[in-house]
Amino acid sequence: MAFVFEIDEKEKYILARNHKYASTNLSNSIIFHKNFIEDANNNSTNYVAEEVIGKGGASVVYRGLNKDSGERIIIKELKTSNFNKLIREVNILMLCKNVPRVIKLLDFFKNDENYYLVFPYYNCQPSRTIFNNFTLIEIKIFMRKFLQTLDKLHSLGVIHRDLKPGNILVKSCSEFYIIDFGISDFYLPFRKFSNQIGTKNFKAPEQLLQLKGFDYGIDIWAAGLIFGEMFFGRYPFWKPDEDVVMLENIYKLVGYRSFVDFLGEVGLEANYNFLVEGVGPANFDEYFVLRKETDEVITNKSERMMAYDLLRKMLDINPMRRLTAAEALRHPFLDNRSNLIFSNLKL
Repeated sequence: MAFVFEIDEKEKYILARNHKYASTNLSNSIIFHKNFIEDANNNSTNYVAEEVIGKGGASVVYRGLNKDSGERIIIKELKTSNFNKLIREVNILMLCKNVPRVIKLLDFFKNDENYYLVFPYYNCQPSRTIFNNFTLIEIKIFMRKFLQTLDKLHSLGVIHRDLKPGNILVKSCSEFYIIDFGISDFYLPFRKFSNQIGTKNFKAPEQLLQLKGFDYGIDIWAAGLIFGEMFFGRYPFWKPDEDVVMLENIYKLVGYRSFVDFLGEVGLEANYNFLVEGVGPANFDEYFVLRKETDEVITNKSERMMAYDLLRKMLDINPMRRLTAAEALRHPFLDNRSNLIFSNLKL
């Protein structure tokens, strides 16, 4: 599994003992790409930015045009003084250029004081609109391909750190692209990551509890929430203003015993006001607002029970027990070797 816990009583963070998939790319990143970025060509004359389609804390995203080819493109303007962060994002994108269903970096250039990343343009509907209309087999196909992509990213030592529907461009259950690697990072054992970045209602419990050490399990937690949203037609958590509200939502999902046991394991006191002894794990049929009663996603009882089991294991509060991407792919709900629903499909 991902973690063996060892508590540093002074700083109370988790030390990852399993060095499998530890990234060697972090130390190489700055060395390898510093000259590349410093020597970036000024290719701005090749592109026209036409319309702002998104903004972030340190970036502006434009829909644009490649004047040479006439192709629609996306231009991401990076407004950051953190040079190492810029190098890291470019390095990760280049490292993942052959990973299926990861957005491809087409070009990179500097203009005045700003840097720009160029990507293909995909005309997609909002991902949540598509997710809510997935059939059972489409959910299975999407999740298999999604987890295959995460498994490849993790094997390269990359943690995305901001997986959510808004960072997936979806054309169909089998054609989609993970985007926005702006806060992605390389995993190294014993490394203390910041918990202050990312989308609050997709953060894993270990991030919300301000534990300094985490690994690829945070991506699996977010993937589990995406899976639950597709399966039930509703996202389980609203975006709260405070981490403690999000922790209360997670407590309601996993129950008192699991929540308190995890706090004890990582050396934290169970002093939250919302804790009520005896509260058990949520019954998914009651916890989520289900899709239409006639929907095949929920009327097939055996499939529903397998999906619930997978979802609970992806949303295990304890990252020591939470499934890896590879383990999730072997779950009966998704394993095409033991699942007849995949028998005539090319996956």
